[in-house]
Amino acid sequence: NDKGGFNNKLKEEITMRKLSLLSGILLASSLCFASPLTVEEALDAAKAYDDDYLLAQKQYADSVSITNKENSFTPSLSLNGSMSTNMGFLSSNGWNPTWQGVNASVGISTSFSFNGSLINEKKEKSLSNESSLLKLESSEDDLESTVVDGYFSIAQAKDSLALAQNSLENANAQLESIKARYDAGLASELELVQAENSVASSQYSLDSIQSQYSLLIKSFQNLTGLDLTERELIDASSIEIKELLSAKDLFTRYAYSSPSVKSLDLAARSANLSYSSTKMGYTIPSMSVSAGYTFNSSYNESTSIADGLSVSASISLPLDSYFSSSSKAIAIEKANNAAKDANVELSNALKDLEYSLESTCQSISLTVMQIENQEKIVSAFEKQYKLTEDAYYSGEVDLASLESANNSVLSAKYNLLNMKYTYIQSLYSLSRSLGVSYLDLLKEE
Repeated sequence: NDKGGFNNKLKEEITMRKLSLLSGILLASSLCFASPLTVEEALDAAKAYDDDYLLAQKQYADSVSITNKENSFTPSLSLNGSMSTNMGFLSSNGWNPTWQGVNASVGISTSFSFNGSLINEKKEKSLSNESSLLKLESSEDDLESTVVDGYFSIAQAKDSLALAQNSLENANAQLESIKARYDAGLASELELVQAENSVASSQYSLDSIQSQYSLLIKSFQNLTGLDLTERELIDASSIEIKELLSAKDLFTRYAYSSPSVKSLDLAARSANLSYSSTKMGYTIPSMSVSAGYTFNSSYNESTSIADGLSVSASISLPLDSYFSSSSKAIAIEKANNAAKDANVELSNALKDLEYSLESTCQSISLTVMQIENQEKIVSAFEKQYKLTEDAYYSGEVDLASLESANNSVLSAKYNLLNMKYTYIQSLYSLSRSLGVSYLDLLKEE
């Protein structure tokens, strides 16, 4: 009875110590951290901080500005002027220097040319701007990928750190229990050594994770400029597991939002437009109009003034393209083949995306099922640990059994943690591949 009373009292004391420590951690957390930093906030910070992305933004703005200014329908305009003077030195009477006056002229001219290839200019400018935007989006996608990976690596390391800290606290609590039991003659020296080794192992694991966590924090700060000592990230407990839209629905809604498909779709539309412009440029009549005004003045013994206005127009009908062996006919054929090839590539990309979505959705659904099953496993191991702990304090099992039960709980929690982060990172990866928010992938409740 004395032995049982001692164990129960010791057990209660250790339990209260754990609860007190946990309360302190929760209180410190609530006082030290503001609202959790979201992935979207981190990405916005990175966009404003990353030099490469800022340069990509400037290049996009410059490209669009220049493209919008270009206009082939703007006529050419030129202003010209000339002045000349003549002097003679000989005449029939011999040496007779004579100034023959000054001739001056000034003129202005303009011209305008049109051919069939200019009909699609507005569409070509629009596609050029789309191409510039795709380059910017590609730069943003690369940055987002780095930010998301860094964010969840830190969040996962932080949760792993908490589990490692909890493991160390449990190991220290068990060591104190063993020391008390050893001093009372209720535990062997082997049990004491095992408990000390367990503390050392837990401390080593904690130090390793802490070192990795510090490196991740530093790397993330260099990427975003954010001080994470002032903000908390999400943790696994806040990750909501929701059902994903079907692969068919995702494909129907977002196939043409996918960066890879958008790029090939733009290439196909550009090739189609290039074929159209090439064909019209070599088959539709071209014309040109020009006009000029000239003013001439001569100053000699008398002054004479003359001016003139000239206007001309011409039209040309190209016939080369109607001969299959001509360079223009071959150019049209090449443009047509390029357009067909681009459309085939787009069609193949859509098929690949459809297949990829099926595979990805199945993988994410499997992860969701694994999470649900792992939560049950964690609950079962926690129950097993509690029963083992009761059995240990009643002397029914040894310390090794208690440590084994504790390790099972810890391992199960680590596995659950990894599964949850795999789930959320898979969602973000899928959202990037479709060019939409990850929230758009989930079924509405």
